Amino acid sequence: MRLSTAVKFIIFAHTSYCYVPSVLCKKGGMGDDTTTTTMVGGSNNERMLASSSSKGYNYHRNYIAIIEPRNFVSLFPNGGGIVDTLIDSEKTQVQGSSTILNGKIYDPADIAIVNRFNGVDENDITDEVIGKVSAVFGGEPATIQDVLSISGGVPFAGGRQPKQPIPPGDSAFFYHGLCVATSAFDLTVSSHSCKLNICLGGGGFNCIAFYAGTSFVFNLEPQVGFFPFEEAEPSLPPPFPATIIGGTGSFEGIEGTMDIATICGTTGPIFILDPRPTRDLSQEEEEEVRRPIDDNGNRRLQIDTLGDIKLGLIVQTISINSNMPLPIAP
Repeated sequence: MRLSTAVKFIIFAHTSYCYVPSVLCKKGGMGDDTTTTTMVGGSNNERMLASSSSKGYNYHRNYIAIIEPRNFVSLFPNGGGIVDTLIDSEKTQVQGSSTILNGKIYDPADIAIVNRFNGVDENDITDEVIGKVSAVFGGEPATIQDVLSISGGVPFAGGRQPKQPIPPGDSAFFYHGLCVATSAFDLTVSSHSCKLNICLGGGGFNCIAFYAGTSFVFNLEPQVGFFPFEEAEPSLPPPFPATIIGGTGSFEGIEGTMDIATICGTTGPIFILDPRPTRDLSQEEEEEVRRPIDDNGNRRLQIDTLGDIKLGLIVQTISINSNMPLPIAP
């Protein structure tokens, strides 16, 4: 089966406001109140959270977290996934769904955010993505053009991405944790609970633990759907505040607050659907009978996916206000 014959649909899922901040700084210049944060086409106060303006802590620093798609995984309580939501919205429970993430930490001065309004291009196609597409099609060797035929022009959430190449970073500076949707109505999350850690040196043992349990209103429905030809830009989740609950290593005894905002997102999963060969009428009728029946007595749609790919990087800004000095990320 040739890759060019594959049927493709794009699903934009879980990817915050159209506001994207641009952090202007010099190396190591993020450690006091002179930090300048601007917004493209707007006031820098529009997205400021209460904890950002707190004057109760003497030390402040901003960091950038970059998360690869494979390190940002969403799970549902009943084992369902995004495709299940599209096939049977009653099967997937948004409440109780969780997101596990793991990324590297950088100094904002080392990361440039650039406009990517034209979406995915050949520079976004990595060997890993090519290998995954090849595996999806039974090992048939894929090329960059094959992948572009599936994903070319697909927009990134927020319309921006970090400029390549990304610095290698330091293995002792990283960010990881878990967020759970604690309440939801249909496909709209209304609150969440996050337990996260940011480690800033000390061989990976100087870490700050923080907790977020806040309102988090984010409608997933516009982000989830089949878009065979439409190139609508997926939105980003809203920013949220967090409270420092402890630290290890040099951060033992730390107190303070944090603000986390997603400023760049991925394409969302691009699902490659199985272009099944033409069958005669008797085969179609036989398959129809085998399909499960929903509560209304209707046969449920069956969608066979060969696999999916996701392109782009997730970028979050992490602003920390604390009672202790905070190191500059290398």
